[in-house]
Amino acid sequence: MMYALSGHLGWGASHFILPLVTWMANDWLQYSEIISCVSIPLIVLSFCIPESIEITAAKGLRAKSQKLIRIAAWRNGYSTDDLEEFTHALCHQKNQEEIKEVRKTANMKRAFELALLSLVGFSAAFLYFTCIGLSDWIKRDRGGFFALAGTTEIAAAILCLFFVCLLSNKTLWSVSTVMASVFLLVLYAKTSHIDYFHISTGAFVVTMFFASTSFTIVLMRTLFQPLTSASSKWNTFISGFAICCGALVASLTDLQKFDAWSPKFYVVYAIPNLTLGATIGIIPERYFKF
Repeated sequence: MMYALSGHLGWGASHFILPLVTWMANDWLQYSEIISCVSIPLIVLSFCIPESIEITAAKGLRAKSQKLIRIAAWRNGYSTDDLEEFTHALCHQKNQEEIKEVRKTANMKRAFELALLSLVGFSAAFLYFTCIGLSDWIKRDRGGFFALAGTTEIAAAILCLFFVCLLSNKTLWSVSTVMASVFLLVLYAKTSHIDYFHISTGAFVVTMFFASTSFTIVLMRTLFQPLTSASSKWNTFISGFAICCGALVASLTDLQKFDAWSPKFYVVYAIPNLTLGATIGIIPERYFKF
């Protein structure tokens, strides 16, 4: 935990401090572009933290694994003083063809997990920054909607801490993404029948809540993952890079909306995220542990 906090402190600070700076500068549209440009170098720099902390964590994990091996050896009738005989017996239980098949399956599963991690990170960031970008279209009470969005984000983060103890990250993220997409469609249904742009306050708050929940889960899971192995480092880098790409694409679509706005953008945003959220929720936990 401490290593994850120190290793990603810069990236976390960029996500929580820069929004305040850009909001005070009254240049909210460029927020996601700034985040994307600053976050990627900070992610890379976080891997350069002194390895002493990582080595200490690795020693603790190695000691725990040795303890489990001794217990397994004792249960199978081997001496716990010399584990070489037991580990040697385990290595010869499978032939070379089975080992190759297992490695092939593991590589395919690993590629599948990385692909899903990138999609989840991109979707969460894109949906979150798109919902925030809606406040740029408020003509009369933009400040009120912005404050409402900020309050909703805080409430979502607090509730995340509670529900994450009851539900898995994968389930909670899937439900949040699906609900945010559904309420984007509700916004479209309420906007498509009028001649001027209007945002329903209730639908906006609910959409912002679920989008914030989705983004908070992905961000916290990425920030607080201990980097004790090459696999965890790759997971963090893929997730972080996908989040930055989602934020950048959301900012580019905001620029497009200023030229020609259409309520159909709600559908374009909602359908892919709805499909992805439902798909991730259906996938069994053993295939994708998020």
